[in-house]
Amino acid sequence: MKHITHIKASLRKAIRHISDQKEQFVWNSKTDFTRRKKLDFPTMLRFLLQMEGSTIRNELTDYFHDSPDCPSPSAFYQQRLKIKPDALYMLFRTFTAQYKGTRWKGYRLLAVDGSTIYTPRNEKDASSYLFNGAGKKGWNCVHMNALYDLMDGLYVDAAVHPGKKPGEQAALKPMLDRLSDPGHSIIIGDRGYESFQMVADLEARGIPFVIRVKKPSSNWGFLAKADFPEQKEFDLPFTCKIAHANSFKGNKSRARMLGEGYRPGNRCFSYVSKDSPTYHFQPMRVVSFTAAL
Repeated sequence: MKHITHIKASLRKAIRHISDQKEQFVWNSKTDFTRRKKLDFPTMLRFLLQMEGSTIRNELTDYFHDSPDCPSPSAFYQQRLKIKPDALYMLFRTFTAQYKGTRWKGYRLLAVDGSTIYTPRNEKDASSYLFNGAGKKGWNCVHMNALYDLMDGLYVDAAVHPGKKPGEQAALKPMLDRLSDPGHSIIIGDRGYESFQMVADLEARGIPFVIRVKKPSSNWGFLAKADFPEQKEFDLPFTCKIAHANSFKGNKSRARMLGEGYRPGNRCFSYVSKDSPTYHFQPMRVVSFTAAL
């Protein structure tokens, strides 16, 4: 019970903090939420958080306990349109920032993953409308990517992009920039985050990581063509480098050999160029194991 009371107090504190700066989170700071109304700025934030999926009228009735002067759905819509989306994001960040994070051997364990969220069908929204071909009905969706603190069971950052926008790796980069203690945060990701660019970005920021990758026998992947033993379990050091294909003086086949350097085809890798033709990755460990059932 004390834990729940503490969480509620932290949330109320975060709402007060955002409300004190509401001019930054409304579209018209001179007129929006300047008059006293039942649906004022902090009440709107609390109400949005407590909505449970019913109709707006029922939600308002429940929130205001069947009061005879309960605001109308129209009043809610008008107030909601005054609030920028940034308000809820900053509320989320302000709330989670109050929890310092439990450490594992001095590191914060942050798992990252993405998920698709389907939204109401709207063909006019080109950024989120997807379809398989002519004559077929399409669908709308957004991609939700989040950082989750494994030790505290707490989401610490998130990013939402329309369905046609860049995916998991592009969404992770700004979240890495916002980490409060990157050198003592271990990023844990699945194969959606496996790429030369992603690993180099993590190295450039000094962030330790654990990423699941494809098998060395795969034609594509971070370990493609690497020389590893055939057994299912091993723990070995690994080093590699990427070289700009032009640095091989016409013999581009060598650029596809990990021993000589690797050019990731037409994939984007921003750490090599004609002026800086080779990138050496920091030494890594490759661990292969079988999970116990």
